[in-house]
Amino acid sequence: MTTILAGKLARALRDADRVDNDAAILDAISEVLQREVLHGTATGVVFSTTEWDNGYFFSVHGNVLFADGYVRRIDFDSIVDEAFTEEYGCRGRDFTLAIDLRTGTMDA
Repeated sequence: MTTILAGKLARALRDADRVDNDAAILDAISEVLQREVLHGTATGVVFSTTEWDNGYFFSVHGNVLFADGYVRRIDFDSIVDEAFTEEYGCRGRDFTLAIDLRTGTMDA
């Protein structure tokens, strides 16, 4: 019984940490988008991985999608770098992260 309870507690803590990190990523993205002169209403951002000496990690450059179909590449600085590394770590070469800014959901 205690093993099951410990497993549920550990899972709840991981889920809570992930929610906090997702919120930090969304806040950082919103902060950068507020500073930028935007084409219109941003609806999503797609990040892909970049190769480093120690593997593939998410790039700080994201393709911002707008409601009218326009796409603009924006540098999100290191403001998202730490959160990406903490949440997703090292990934594969063809890995992407899609963020729906309308709903706040992330799909990696």
